[in-house]
Order: sequence, then structure tokens, then C-alpha cells
Amino acid sequence: MGLTAIPEGSYPVVITKSPRFRRWFPLLVGVPVFTGIRIHSGNMAADTRGCILVGENTIVGRLTSSRATLTKLITSIMAASDQGVAVWITIV
Repeated sequence: MGLTAIPEGSYPVVITKSPRFRRWFPLLVGVPVFTGIRIHSGNMAADTRGCILVGENTIVGRLTSSRATLTKLITSIMAASDQGVAVWITIV
């Protein structure tokens, strides 16, 4: 309990519908110990339970433009997938 750090490594990223939010989000596949690791919008650490938040880092301790950034990311991942290109994320 309380373990939230995604282990170092490279993980495939796919777009799937989140059962919790009923929306399409990027999902990290094959993360040891965890399931359902998503990339989603949010502005502060309190907005996630261990998933990855995206946005602009223009204010210390906060993300801005999170929804717009997520939309751009999803569009890019879907375009790559449509071309048969696998998308991976590396956690260091």
C-alpha cells in the first residue's frame, strides 16, 4: 500500500477506454506490480494515484494546459498507431 512509483523501464503505450473515466486515454502496458497506469490530465500531484500527468511546467508545483497537452499527445499516439508505429515511454 502506498507504492506509486512506476519502475524504471520502457513500456508500450496504447490508447484504450478507461473503465473508471469512460474516456480514451493512453495506457502503459506491462508495468510490473501495477495495472491501469494511464497518462491523463491533471494540475497537481493530488490529481493522480500514480499515473502520469501531462501539461506545461510554467508554475512551480503545478501543470498548466494539461487537457490541451493530453489531446495533442493522444492525437500523436493515434497517428503513429495508424501508421503501424509502436509508441513506447521510458521511465528513468
